[in-house]
Amino acid sequence: MPVALALFCVTASLSCVYLDDNFREVEPGAFYRSGQMADHRLGRFVNSHGIRTVINLRGAAPGQAWYDEEVEVCSALDVEHFDLDWTMKAMPPPESLARLVALYDSAEQPVLVHCHGGTHRAAVASVVRRLLQGDSVDAARGEIGIFFNDAPIGRLIDLYEEDGGDFRTWVLER
Repeated sequence: MPVALALFCVTASLSCVYLDDNFREVEPGAFYRSGQMADHRLGRFVNSHGIRTVINLRGAAPGQAWYDEEVEVCSALDVEHFDLDWTMKAMPPPESLARLVALYDSAEQPVLVHCHGGTHRAAVASVVRRLLQGDSVDAARGEIGIFFNDAPIGRLIDLYEEDGGDFRTWVLER
């Protein structure tokens, strides 16, 4: 019976990651992260948290229902929408990482950043945000959850930690 209970708990927790959109507050009132949301849920989160900017880390996908609905919700609610094409299987290209930093600097807050599940790309984007805000690498790593499983995109954090220095400068000089 203990094995069955443990399997149930693991399965339930994995399911909850997707059932609740994996929505997390990273910086109170200013920055949130999540997985992909259905249009009605995105609208509800935008309204309830005052989201002014959505950054999609899945890349532009015109013609895909999830993408078209997301853009439509953002447009209807007068929310800025930006796309970056990241994958959990590789580090973000330097120009894309620099674009994220520029968006963080210029985007109207609060910001919601999301990927598909909210576990890998959104976690690294949250680490980037925290490092830009002056958090330590150890504190920023708190955005990496137990289901991250050493995804290659996380190598970004390791490389920065090896080099050290000012994070913004490190990103812009890569």
